[in-house]
Formats: sequence, structure tokens, C-alpha cells
Amino acid sequence: MVVEWSAASWPAAVIQVSVAVAAVTVLLGYAYSTYHYGKWKRLGVPHAGEPTPLLGHLADTIMGRMALVNLVHAFYGQFDGCRYFGIYEARKPLLVLRDPELVHSTLVGDFTHFYDRNANKVSFKHDKLFDHLVNLRGEQWKAVRAKLSPTFSSAKLKSMVGDMNECTERLIENLNGQITSNNGVCIIIDVTYSSL
Repeated sequence: MVVEWSAASWPAAVIQVSVAVAAVTVLLGYAYSTYHYGKWKRLGVPHAGEPTPLLGHLADTIMGRMALVNLVHAFYGQFDGCRYFGIYEARKPLLVLRDPELVHSTLVGDFTHFYDRNANKVSFKHDKLFDHLVNLRGEQWKAVRAKLSPTFSSAKLKSMVGDMNECTERLIENLNGQITSNNGVCIIIDVTYSSL
């Protein structure tokens, strides 16, 4: 079968092909952005509701509607009684541990398997502010952890509590003084506290 092109059929054919290509592109993009979203269900892991394509469960944070700490707190409360739950950071599945014993066994006992947990894939060679244990990877993480571990032993942490309480009391006194003097200074403090 030979298709003949005429001047009258040319614009209609281009529009039809363009619409078909656009539809296929949208469908492929949707499939790509939602491909991993069934992982927690398949594994039988408790998980948050349906994620937003491309944004996952962080859509409210990415769109600026909710602070990340509030979003995580909401998820944490939603899965009260569960030892762990799953969410999606964009397309990437994340397992969130709630049980302190599970957290301890993972971060202490099995740290050799989890030292690159959710570390950014960005180089911090020139920005020392972000060059800390949470953002380090691989051998660099292991070296810093080996240096820091003795600093945060149970005995040393217990000895720090008194100093931290004293600093906190001085901060509260200073803030109360600022509030009572009311010299045109507005102080806004956003404190998030939770206990396991």
C-alpha cells in the first residue's frame, strides 16, 4: 500500500504524528517515574499512601507546603506501633527504622553494610560546612567514624548532659530577658523535639 502525500493532508499528518509521539512520551515518562513505587507493597513492608510521580512522598516538602521535619514527624506518627516503614524519596525507596533496638543493631552492629546510607553524591571538597559524618561516604566515612566513636561513649555523653542543661538554662534566661525588655526585637524559635 502506497500512501500519497498531498499538500492538504500534510498538516493533519504532522499533527497526528506529533500527538502520538507526545502521548507515548508521557506514558513512558509516567511508567519510568512510578516503576519502583510498588516495592514496599511487594515486600510486605508497611508504607505511606500513594506517592506523587517523580516526587515520591516528599512532594509537600519539595513544593514548599510542609517542612521536611514536620513531614517526617507525620509519617513517624502514622506508623506508631510498627518497627519500620517505607516511603519514597522521589523514585528511591527508603526504609525508615522506628524501633530503637533495630536502629542500634543496624547502625552499630551492621554499620559495615550501611555506612553509605542516603549520603549525598555531591563532592564537599571545597565546602567544609557539609563535610561531616552524615554526608561522608566510603573510606572517608569509616575514618571519621573511627575518630568520633570514642568521643560519644555512654560515659562521655552522660558527663555532657550537665553542660548542655546549663547552656539551655542560660539560653532560656537570655530569651526571657529579650522578651521582657521588648526593645523591638522579634525572636522566632522553631524547636522540634521527640523521644524514641
